[in-house]
Amino acid sequence: MARTKNLIVCSVAFFLALAGSSAIFAQSSPSPSSYINFNVSINVREGPGVSFRSVGSVKPGERVQVIGKQAGWAKIRPEGKALIGWVAESFVSQGTPPVILIEEHNDALAKKDAEIEALKRENESFKRLVGTLPKEFFRPDVPVREMLKRQVDYYDRLVRLKWFMGGGAVFVVGLLFGVVVGRSRRKPQKRLMLD
Repeated sequence: MARTKNLIVCSVAFFLALAGSSAIFAQSSPSPSSYINFNVSINVREGPGVSFRSVGSVKPGERVQVIGKQAGWAKIRPEGKALIGWVAESFVSQGTPPVILIEEHNDALAKKDAEIEALKRENESFKRLVGTLPKEFFRPDVPVREMLKRQVDYYDRLVRLKWFMGGGAVFVVGLLFGVVVGRSRRKPQKRLMLD
């Protein structure tokens, strides 16, 4: 019986020692990066409680490393600062906090807005281009190949018309030039004078 009692006491002592050492190891092993998930700056304190004096502050969304935890408080080390202290555990989260997510979403939204504006400008220029085409190109019963052939024929006719009009203009200018130059070169006629 005494042996059993000693075995139980030793077992309990062993498990208590194991639990205490695991708490110490859990407190000293740093966790992966966490974030401050509160919407205003919070005080970092010397110890785990509001009775300890403030040694600094951390901003919302600031990345921190959790060094240990005790009674609802987390011992943190903000990245890029020499500060180590305690904050309420509820202010620390493993995931990206909403503050940073909102900023990331706002950045993505601004990029999408810029893309939409560029597409709107492109759409307006396309509408202006389409507005110059005759309405016969937009009939739904005409196959695409035939519509493209009509469009090519239309532009071909426009080019021919421009060349024809240009040739006509050259002809008219040449005719006028010939008439003007021809009149200036005429020899004056001699008039017979009867005395």
